[in-house]
Order: sequence, then C-alpha cells, then structure tokens
Amino acid sequence: MPNHHSILGIVGHWATDGGQLVSAMLGFRRFFGSHSRANIAETLIKVLDTYQITSKLGYITTNNATNNDMALIKLSKLLALQNILFKPEIMRVRCFGHILNLVVK
Repeated sequence: MPNHHSILGIVGHWATDGGQLVSAMLGFRRFFGSHSRANIAETLIKVLDTYQITSKLGYITTNNATNNDMALIKLSKLLALQNILFKPEIMRVRCFGHILNLVVK
C-alpha cells in the first residue's frame, strides 16, 4: 500500500422545500493511501453520516475511473448494513465534462 495521503472532495446538491437549488462543499477529506474503492466508500459514508443525510442519498456523479465503479459497489454494501438501498448501476451519473475533456484530448 502506498505511503501517502489522498483527498476526496464531496459536494452536495439539493433543492429546498421552496424549490431553491443549493450546492455546498460537504467534505474535503484526507485519508491514508490511494483512491481505492474501500477508501473512497468509507470516506464518503463517514461524511454522509456526519451530516445525517445517508438515507437521503440520491445520485452520485463521478469521473469514469474504474475505482469509482468499485467504490460505489462497496458503498452499496455499506449502505445495506443501514437498510438503505443504493443501486450503483442506476444511481451513478458519469460526469459529462470529464467525458468531453477526454474526447477533446
């Protein structure tokens, strides 16, 4: 395992009861090691639990890296322990900006 720290930025987007769209930085967390599926999933669930919004999770947007696919599968298993259904094959949105950037390059 690499001897370094990684950072995971987590931004939430939601609508208020009045329909106003809101975005906020929920976490900019440092963790030991690489951006592995376990590190990403465990860091994400800690942030969701901190804000007590785990059960309100809707869709997740990430870039197209394989580790993100695997992290969301791991996340679905962690959420299942809390009786929360999360289907990564349906609830993952691939970042169009990232896809477009790869095409242009």
